[in-house]
Amino acid sequence: MLIFFSFWACIEEAVELPPPKKEELVAEPEQVEEPEFNHPPVIHSMTWENPEPKANDVVRIKVKATDLDNDRIRFTYTWKVNGGEKRTQGRAFLPSHYYKKGDIVSLEVIAADKEKESTSVTADISIANTPPEWKEDPRSIQEIDGHQVRAQDIDGDEIVYSLEGEPKGMRIDSKTGRLQYKGSVDAKRGKYDIHVLATDTDGAFVKWSFSINVQ
Repeated sequence: MLIFFSFWACIEEAVELPPPKKEELVAEPEQVEEPEFNHPPVIHSMTWENPEPKANDVVRIKVKATDLDNDRIRFTYTWKVNGGEKRTQGRAFLPSHYYKKGDIVSLEVIAADKEKESTSVTADISIANTPPEWKEDPRSIQEIDGHQVRAQDIDGDEIVYSLEGEPKGMRIDSKTGRLQYKGSVDAKRGKYDIHVLATDTDGAFVKWSFSINVQ
């Protein structure tokens, strides 16, 4: 009797597998923060409130400025008269007691931001002549003959009195302003529009006008 045996064998062979691939890491460039750049303020305009100030006027300036960074703007005002010493700082006006007729007022405006970066602009203006003015209202005159008109000049200029359109027999003292009128037989009849002028050395004047009828 024949007996057959069947053998089954399983041999496990150890196979070395390649290591898994490592993910390649790409280095990102470092982000470098750029320094913030500050922009100084910019002065766009400087406007005199009164372009022809007189000796009794306050000189005042209006300044327009902007800051690109929206920083708060601080202004410094430096005034000089005839190139002399500084008068005031920090104010946009100069009181009238600092100057007189004919003076040159100079202003430097500095606009600065929080970083203390600044820009500056300068401007000049001259003090104009002030015309004379009546010390009393001449319309209150009741009698022409012998009345003295009185004018004053803030600049201290000499005043000269004169007449325009007057009839014969009427005159005025050029220094005192005293009126005289006696009438004249040579005067033409009719209405006269008369002007009393008080004129300063620069030719500026104040005028008072009235009318009379000569019969």
